[in-house]
Amino acid sequence: MNSQVKLLAALAAALVVAVAGYSLLPKSGIGGPPTPTALETPIPVATQAATPSGSAGAYVCEEGTGCAGALAAGDGHTAQFSVPFTFTVPAGWANPIDLPTLFALTPVDQPADLILVWSGAVPAQATAECTLQAEPGAQSTVSGWMSFLESNPGIDATNPQTLSIARHPTKSIDVRAHIGWSSPCTTDRADLNFPLLKLPDGAPRLGYGVHTGTRVRVYAINVAGQSLIVTVTSSGTTDADFAAATGRATPVVESFFFATP
Repeated sequence: MNSQVKLLAALAAALVVAVAGYSLLPKSGIGGPPTPTALETPIPVATQAATPSGSAGAYVCEEGTGCAGALAAGDGHTAQFSVPFTFTVPAGWANPIDLPTLFALTPVDQPADLILVWSGAVPAQATAECTLQAEPGAQSTVSGWMSFLESNPGIDATNPQTLSIARHPTKSIDVRAHIGWSSPCTTDRADLNFPLLKLPDGAPRLGYGVHTGTRVRVYAINVAGQSLIVTVTSSGTTDADFAAATGRATPVVESFFFATP
């Protein structure tokens, strides 16, 4: 029981770091404590438990998200995500978040390695005013996303791939924050995320970025004329860590089947 409590606590903490993204922006300068702003409104986490049929035990979910919690091995489906889809997971996975703009899948024993699926996202930029905004001129098409990621001076992008997921045109690329990039926001700390995407105004999350030291595989999938973004995040710093994280996530991502033709 003690080890289970520790695992759930660690998972909840990792979800706050990996998913909150720019909900913590802006922060104070290097070494100083964060300065509270309207963008730092906390979102309740880990206060609701869900026990789906076929699963063993309960999994702590984010309050109000309608998540399925712990998942039995096999097929599952979204409940609130704006573009419904099914997926297949092995034993030991969970769904901690299910919102119209964000859906999450994670292996329980590796809580920092998350699959996040984003709807309605556009390429993002940080500004001198310390706000997260849409990148001017960037397109949210599949090709537009790849151009944004490959040409952005704040991102090191490698391994571009063209593939198909459930017969939907898809491209993927591996990214990390460029170590020499400086934020235009003068109060940013050096270890803040480099912005990748911005969600629509009013969404429970502002957006998402690449934190220094993490690596992310980004998929852009064309589903009925709109681009869904899938991020696979590894908090490990080595090539082996990233290979392990993407190795576990890839079969799950490739199992996605979207209800929209």
